[in-house]
Amino acid sequence: MATQPAEAADNQPRTITLLRHGHAWNNMLSGFPCRDPILTERGRRQASAVQLSQPPDLIVVSPLTRTLETAIIAFGPLIRGAGGPNASVPVQVWPSLRECGDRPFNHCRTRSQLERRYPFLDFAECSRSGVYDNSSERRGHRRARRVRRRLMELSQTYNHIVVVSHQGFIHRLNGGSGRYRNCECWTYRVGVDFSITGDGDLAAPSGSNGPTQVAVGEESEVNEAD
Repeated sequence: MATQPAEAADNQPRTITLLRHGHAWNNMLSGFPCRDPILTERGRRQASAVQLSQPPDLIVVSPLTRTLETAIIAFGPLIRGAGGPNASVPVQVWPSLRECGDRPFNHCRTRSQLERRYPFLDFAECSRSGVYDNSSERRGHRRARRVRRRLMELSQTYNHIVVVSHQGFIHRLNGGSGRYRNCECWTYRVGVDFSITGDGDLAAPSGSNGPTQVAVGEESEVNEAD
């Protein structure tokens, strides 16, 4: 795999895959009281079972531990700095992909804690305290518009971007009405299944039957926004 991303070929469909994290402790215990829970063993198995027909050439991920662990377990051999000597896929950590809502389990670890835990990742965009203002659903929709614009820009360079995020935020990002199960993922063809207006709002798909479901995922015991 090339070290640097190639310009997306005009005749090759550019794709974005949305992946929800694996089963975490807040998916097992209602009202989980602790900050930034890790994956359960079940969640680790779910992440290790993720299979995509096309490998990513960019991974973008929320800074919460359950999404970071999912990305590393699912794609570790490909990730620059975490895989072998030929691993070349970059990972970008975007705080804007964090979950909506202000519950304790939606607060991140501090930047220094994340840097110690994952020294091969860059947390420069993350808050030093790990605390963000998640209190307003409206902010989640504003964040979704910013993320869509950023993804569309990056899709001019990368052929397949994998986004590892959370149920509530994915719901805002793709405008869907259903709930994503743990490690459920869908792939969107850019400009066909997924396109945006200049403001970052979703535009009507063009000649599309909709995105492709890559993995059905598994229901969790607790279905709170996570």
